[in-house]
Amino acid sequence: MKTIIKSNRTFGVELEFNSRENQVTIANRINNKFRSLECRGESYNHATQPYWKVITDSSVSSRLGYGLEIVSPILKGKKGMNELIKVADFLNDMDDVEVDVSCGVHVHIDINDATPRQVGNIVKLYAKQSEFIDCVVAPSRRWDGNKGLRWSQNMYRGCGFDLGDNERLWNTIDNRLDQTEGETNVSQINRLADTLGGRYRAVNLTSYRKYGTVEFRQHAGTLDSSKLNNWVVFCGNLVDRAVKANKIYKSATTFEKTFSSSKTLKKFMSKRAVGFGFEQFRV
Repeated sequence: MKTIIKSNRTFGVELEFNSRENQVTIANRINNKFRSLECRGESYNHATQPYWKVITDSSVSSRLGYGLEIVSPILKGKKGMNELIKVADFLNDMDDVEVDVSCGVHVHIDINDATPRQVGNIVKLYAKQSEFIDCVVAPSRRWDGNKGLRWSQNMYRGCGFDLGDNERLWNTIDNRLDQTEGETNVSQINRLADTLGGRYRAVNLTSYRKYGTVEFRQHAGTLDSSKLNNWVVFCGNLVDRAVKANKIYKSATTFEKTFSSSKTLKKFMSKRAVGFGFEQFRV
């Protein structure tokens, strides 16, 4: 069952994969399958485009021949989710495409309406829930996983703190925002991103300067549309909750509260956690 996206925020996704065919061939196959979509094969670039693009990615294993990444245009709502699901399902069914441990999923959520304090709330809320988020992602992307340590480091570890040390993380975020009070939103958020360790964090704020987004980098590579559907919904809901909140409290949370935005999301994430051996989170 598809989890309904409730957030009105625009979003974008980057899906990394291995392929026996180059980016132009993959793009052409997508164009031939979906006449309503436009997809182009390009060399590596960071430009936002009004079409899907397949680009080279040197961080992805080329064991099948090519390490690639497909990048969506700006998507929104049910229509955008349906488009993502169509493309992911098509790639997932291709014999010449695979995902391995070198691959990741990156989700961008629009935060152009957010103040720097609200952006700080996003980091706090994700960090506070990271113990439970770790239970629904692959071991390699967790607090102590080899890919998590390199490409999507936990927010506590990125600052040199113990897992769950909310006192120090909250103080670090608040102090940086206090010190930069009066600067532009871009300047404040950039400085906060630097304080938190830069781009390769589970929550990447460096994307704000160029795209006006926050990037969630923790999820392992997948072309499974159910996993993508639920992860995008979770990220969008988390941003909405954080922006609306006056304050993110330091007190501990629970698995059910982390994924409480819808019954289907909670059920899906519970199944994921149980599949990874966390039986205590069966709901």
